[in-house]
Amino acid sequence: MEDTITMPVNGKFSEDDYDIFGHEEYQNKKSNLLEMILAQQDDREINSLCDDPLVILKQQQWQELVNFLNKWFYLPDIEAFRICLSCCAAHYCIEEEPVWLFVIGVAGSGKTSIAIKGIEFLDDTHRITNLTPKSLSSGYGKNNGILGMLTEKYKGNGILTIPDMTTILSKNDNDVRDISGQLRSVYDGEYQDNKGNKGEAQVWRGKVTCIAAVTPILESYWSVGRNLGERFMYVRWRSGDLLKTANFASKQVGNRKEINDEFGRLVKQYANEPHMKSASIPDNMKEEIDKLATMVSMLRRMVRRSMDSRKSVITKIDDAEMPTRIANALCMIIKGSAMLAKREIVNIEDLRLARRVAFDSIPENRSKILAVLASDKRYEQCKDELRIKTKIPVASFNKLIEDLEGLEVIVNYAKITEVGEWIHLTDKMKLLFSSFSSFPSPLSLESLSL
Repeated sequence: MEDTITMPVNGKFSEDDYDIFGHEEYQNKKSNLLEMILAQQDDREINSLCDDPLVILKQQQWQELVNFLNKWFYLPDIEAFRICLSCCAAHYCIEEEPVWLFVIGVAGSGKTSIAIKGIEFLDDTHRITNLTPKSLSSGYGKNNGILGMLTEKYKGNGILTIPDMTTILSKNDNDVRDISGQLRSVYDGEYQDNKGNKGEAQVWRGKVTCIAAVTPILESYWSVGRNLGERFMYVRWRSGDLLKTANFASKQVGNRKEINDEFGRLVKQYANEPHMKSASIPDNMKEEIDKLATMVSMLRRMVRRSMDSRKSVITKIDDAEMPTRIANALCMIIKGSAMLAKREIVNIEDLRLARRVAFDSIPENRSKILAVLASDKRYEQCKDELRIKTKIPVASFNKLIEDLEGLEVIVNYAKITEVGEWIHLTDKMKLLFSSFSSFPSPLSLESLSL
């Protein structure tokens, strides 16, 4: 059936309209569409539809990279990899705050072999294999640690990759506190080290973007994230069928060098451009980013419980962090995505990345419950069905419901029905969720092919 293009509703594009932007079959229909919307759309939206050869080239390069990943990996998380590349692109907006990202996934899922290894093909990236209190600033030696090397060679700026930051859990408490304090200072752009034998304080100033792979166990140690001041946003690496994943891994045997060389060539071809022009964000998308940031700050608060008896009781709910840092990170991710694509304006495909990161940055089981509730137009669900759909064990599920009630996210009430208790979002959360165009479910394995 032949595709048709209709007028945008109320002069605005729907997601379906944006979905086909830039695709080859859409090119022949652009001129007609431009005439149709000329009286309704502003110059920025019209310019975003132009047949820019560089934009088209970038689309082709991205598709070549996506095809390569699909050839050698089973259900690679293309969207998560795009998010990592976008963080790297945003790094070159030097005057803006950096984006720090945890890539969370089980061992062997591809988070390291695709995400971390992929971005390490780019210039200005530096790997930290074992993060210790002396990794960033050693206090002695020619380069004085990673920060000294960045100052000497790159004017203090760089992209750090950590293949397995979960190893921080094996450190003693003093080392964890030292590392956390160092990272907070580095994120803020200035670090002073009074250690060592150089006879004077070593001061680093610059911008560091950090992307670290971790396993899900890190989330269990919530205090680690809290010690870092929640500077890290999360993307949860999706994985698929174990047997099929193993089959694809077997195909790589004997082809490692070919795969590595081609992967590096494609990543560099698409994303290795340190002098990219920044992109602008439409006002309506800024409004959604603000709401996403507010949601994340509300939903990743820690609920503290008393462990004095077999039945733990909520004793305290931490205050919500201010959403400014979260909003900045989400803005920079979508800007980075547009910059990679050589677009001057962020579009809906970029905004989807912000939605993904926002919902992935909520504790996973909380996000599962919210995803199911959001799938209902009334934002409600029978309690027993909710537990079955989320596949969360009964004891953990009941605690989660209590936590979300304490956070004023849901209401647990007895509805006059044979199926028992019902759960629904509070009015405040309903209002917030109703403003989102879509809800990226943590239960899906959908990938994006920008």
